[in-house]
Amino acid sequence: MSLKERIDAEIKAAMKSKDKVRLETVRSIKKFILEKKSASVLRGKKR
Repeated sequence: MSLKERIDAEIKAAMKSKDKVRLETVRSIKKFILEKKSASVLRGKKR
């Protein structure tokens, strides 16, 4: 299972359990990863 799949599964589990703190935390992690990936693509470094 890739990191993206694990994060998506954690988001789904947090939503099902209505754990707001966990959901916000995992969404923040996902946002950070997406921002870093986007920034590296813009600089020409594809990962």
